[in-house]
Amino acid sequence: GTPLLFPSAEARDIVVSTAAAKLGVPAADLKVSDGTITAPSSKSVTYWDLAREANFKREATAKVKPKPAAEHRWVGKSIPRRDIPKKFTGGAAYVQDVRLPNTLFGRVVRPPSPGAQLMAVDEAAARKLPGVVAVVRDGSFLAVAAEREEQAIRAREALAKSARWGETMSLPPAGEALYKELMSSPVPGETVVEKTSPSAPAPAKTLEALYTRPFQCHGSIGPSCAVAQWEGQKLIVWTHSQGVFPLRADLAKVFGLKPGDIHCIHAEGSGCYGHNGADDVALDGALLARATGGRPVKLQWMREDEFMWEPYGSAMVMKLSGGIDAQGNIVAWSHELW
Repeated sequence: GTPLLFPSAEARDIVVSTAAAKLGVPAADLKVSDGTITAPSSKSVTYWDLAREANFKREATAKVKPKPAAEHRWVGKSIPRRDIPKKFTGGAAYVQDVRLPNTLFGRVVRPPSPGAQLMAVDEAAARKLPGVVAVVRDGSFLAVAAEREEQAIRAREALAKSARWGETMSLPPAGEALYKELMSSPVPGETVVEKTSPSAPAPAKTLEALYTRPFQCHGSIGPSCAVAQWEGQKLIVWTHSQGVFPLRADLAKVFGLKPGDIHCIHAEGSGCYGHNGADDVALDGALLARATGGRPVKLQWMREDEFMWEPYGSAMVMKLSGGIDAQGNIVAWSHELW
């Protein structure tokens, strides 16, 4: 909380100072309540009125004191969560529940392994199926949008059946072979931190250990999902991404747009944690929605998509060693990570 508390206090101070100049009164005479800044004369402006005038383009200094604890209105109090009732009763609470007018439903056809190239597919047969609105093939990306979810699933199955793929990549080894491959990687290492002390005594005892973990799937309760809609050359995406601005920047690169022409709206994912498939499915949805004439597309990954194609937690090898002196104090420590 501290890295947010001090910049927030400084941003508040910047806005209040801007308001003081605008209202012609000392900053100390102004009161702030829920974003509205009021002078003794009852004249007021809001944070939003001043957003363009206030100059935030500088480094935070952490010299502005945050609000005293005695003035906290919400911190330290138990506040009922507004999201719980819908989640508890099965209401519309997640991005998986987003429904816009004229929403289409999308599915992606996946290759048999990473890096496989799409050689051929019978798109025409899929387009003839009931409810199918669009079939998109962009390189090896293959997806379908339909009026109903069940229709999208059937079209996906038809496309998958006719698709022919060229294999270009082998999967990594499993078990101990995976960890040996990681540790023998020719990629140069990077020293994150290194400290030495000439006066440190030699260790009286040294302990070493090697820890490993395989690739790990997030296995979210609800597979990754996004809703995408194009309005001319502007894109709107409802996403459970944990970084809407990095996602916007990446989508801008893909589509050759200005970041300002893309609006990423955050909506919670059902069981969303870690770097799962939120950003990937947002791109899937945007690629498919480009072919639907402005109609929004809800693209829902299936469980097999999530298990095979999400960004897995990386496999790792961690080698630790530590040395202690005769009194049990740590005098040496090493942590290597592959």
